[in-house]
Amino acid sequence: MTKAGTDTRRDPYWDCLKMVLIFLVVFGHTLKHYVVVGSIGQGIYNFLYLFHMPLFIFISGRFSQCRDRRHYLRGMFRLIETYAVFQLILCLLNSFVLSHIPFTFNRLLFEPMWAMWYLLALFCWRALILLLTPRWLDAHATVVMTLSVVIGLAEGFLPADPYFTTHHILSSLPFFMAGYYSSRMDVRAWVSRIPSSVAWVVLAAVLLLFCLWLNGNIRHVLHLAYSYWYKPGMGVMWCLAWRCLVYVGAVVVSAMVMRVTPLSQRTAEWGKQTLVVYVYHPVVLSFVHKLFLHHLLPRDLLVLLAIALAVTALLVFAARFRCVRRLVNPITFQ
Repeated sequence: MTKAGTDTRRDPYWDCLKMVLIFLVVFGHTLKHYVVVGSIGQGIYNFLYLFHMPLFIFISGRFSQCRDRRHYLRGMFRLIETYAVFQLILCLLNSFVLSHIPFTFNRLLFEPMWAMWYLLALFCWRALILLLTPRWLDAHATVVMTLSVVIGLAEGFLPADPYFTTHHILSSLPFFMAGYYSSRMDVRAWVSRIPSSVAWVVLAAVLLLFCLWLNGNIRHVLHLAYSYWYKPGMGVMWCLAWRCLVYVGAVVVSAMVMRVTPLSQRTAEWGKQTLVVYVYHPVVLSFVHKLFLHHLLPRDLLVLLAIALAVTALLVFAARFRCVRRLVNPITFQ
């Protein structure tokens, strides 16, 4: 979502893609608690979680080039600032507005709330770039990519992490590093070789597959945040095989989404505000959740879609105001 270097040649395509993805993130989080297992809504939810965060992480890696170490470090510091502010806000909301679980500093410090894991993970991935140094990474691209995939697959054998952060960071590392190395190539030219009709057919087929067959509660497979030991009934090697399939599926579907993403200047302008939308939408959805708990909103798929559209549009509009952006400590975008 962000970049740690200054680039005056901003490509609007990536902002359009980010806008599409941030809406899907909001929609996915809107669906999360209100879809029935085995329903079309659950299938759509599972379909979104196959690719929307892997593709976002890929974009984050692409725009995490360290061209200026001082600027890069400042961006990392601002990232942690943003994480700390919204972690506190969401922890207080969760304790006093939603579940009324007693507020504890242990939860505040060690349990990333809702979507905040991504900011913490992004900080860790960027710290890795600094630790290994861009020069070393450039000289060992094949080794790094191979190791990142091995780490992503092997981390599932680690004991369960109650807050899922360790699993998120390690399992999504291949997508971040693939994005990091993608800056050396023209990804759009490569993706444009795919006929748009083929891309649409593949997306429709995969969505149909999820709606008709893979519409159970398979979060432990798709979220890439669970230990292979999470479900005792599933064999460990079976979970490993699923992780491999998710990796392949995420790459294929992401490529198709990139192919069909339209280029629009207005959408690109909106896409510059993805970080604002990302950190604020859990706050807004917390109050929406309260409405659902009091049965003031129907748990209908079209209603959930309308809510996701409204929340995304509201936050894109709100991002125009400096007071809204100030809490985000915006880092230099693409």
